[in-house]
Amino acid sequence: MLVSILIPCYNAQEYISEAIGSAFNQQTGEVSVEVIVLDDGSTDDSLSVIRAIEHFTPLRVLATANKGAQVARNTLLSQANGQYIQFLDADDWLEPGKVERQLAAGLSSKQIPLCDFYIHAPNKTTEFWLREPILEGLIAWERIPQTASALFTKEQLVS
Repeated sequence: MLVSILIPCYNAQEYISEAIGSAFNQQTGEVSVEVIVLDDGSTDDSLSVIRAIEHFTPLRVLATANKGAQVARNTLLSQANGQYIQFLDADDWLEPGKVERQLAAGLSSKQIPLCDFYIHAPNKTTEFWLREPILEGLIAWERIPQTASALFTKEQLVS
């Protein structure tokens, strides 16, 4: 199955390479990924860093004038080919296996769940757990998870 990992970037030169690397690290025997980054008019060297990574990965890169994160996410979504959508902020990363475990849990229950997040700190045990889908709450703005927590079907977002 193909998962589109969509990364809007604005002035994140210090973090973007780790975000992109963590996205490509989601690729497994069961999960194929396409990684698309949109530089949203960064005024730092983010686009240069992204272009350097593009030379040795199958990364797709888009660059626009600054229009804001929501416009960037919608533009990325319009370019996505995956059946599943994972948004990732440029200053965040995905833990190895996050997408595969989340898909496995969602497919077995016939729903794609959200994955709760945690803050990674040195010498702390990391945790990963799933909770019930809350798409309706997201749409009503009742509950807003951390961006990288949610995994959606493309159909949920564009229908």
